[in-house]
Amino acid sequence: ALERAEAEARPNIALSDAEILEQLGPVAEAHGETFPWLARAMDLVRLGETDAAADELHETYITWREATGGGSLRASLAGVMRGGSPPRHRVAMDTWRGRRRFPAAPRETLALVCAALGDHGLAIRFGGGFGVSGPRPRAYADIVEAAAARHGVEPELLFAVMRVESVYNPRIISYAGAVGLMQIMPRTGTLIARARRQDDFTVDQLLEPEINIDMAAWYLASLIERFEGRLPLAIASYNGGPHNVRRWMRDHSPDMPLDAFLERIPFAQTHRYVRRVMTHYEAYKAQRGERLAAVDVRLPDLDPDTVAF
Repeated sequence: ALERAEAEARPNIALSDAEILEQLGPVAEAHGETFPWLARAMDLVRLGETDAAADELHETYITWREATGGGSLRASLAGVMRGGSPPRHRVAMDTWRGRRRFPAAPRETLALVCAALGDHGLAIRFGGGFGVSGPRPRAYADIVEAAAARHGVEPELLFAVMRVESVYNPRIISYAGAVGLMQIMPRTGTLIARARRQDDFTVDQLLEPEINIDMAAWYLASLIERFEGRLPLAIASYNGGPHNVRRWMRDHSPDMPLDAFLERIPFAQTHRYVRRVMTHYEAYKAQRGERLAAVDVRLPDLDPDTVAF
């Protein structure tokens, strides 16, 4: 039953290379001047280089999002380490307008192609709906399962955080500088590595799924322990910072129920983040035929916390 549930959790989009080219052809013909990466993606599919083809479609997505105001997706790792801003790429006004007006129908076609290429996160971002109302993808399942077992956290939690943080995109670097699948900030990654005595850690390693997921699993496990098993507080801390969460707790009565406290989180982004992660976490659990475990509804005691992050 578990194997069947996991199989159903993956969008069943099976297209041959010829069928992928048949789908891509009209989109590339109509929008190739605006998005030259489409033609390159087709060439790479013909060569059997499907991962590289997905990279070209990822570039198509980024340039479309930049034109529609989502330009925070192109931060470079070097820029993040320098503390700089993402580079801006100037294009002709006609090209910019064409990218901005990229219609929904070809985007849905690209979503289908991305799912067929195995990049379900990119499929979701193009608007294909995969993993939104239907089954959630278990992206990087082997890595997630291993990290979850190693650090004593549920794989469904890691999948849920990955879905909200990056939509399964290992390449993404946010405008704020968060890196990779689980959107780990360079400073946080450095502190995690220091706590784990990983002297050879470098920030660029956060782009590697194995390292990124393992660090996030370790960090989430530590947050769950620090907040005495109250998963929503650990999730809030992953986004808003554990010291902020502790400060917010001090601002309220220790008798306040956990759900009431969560509704009073002053950071709007963190408030939404907890809801979104818990929604996906519950959905991932349901795919395995499981329900959410009961959570202590009381706020934990505020013992001294000397951890730096």
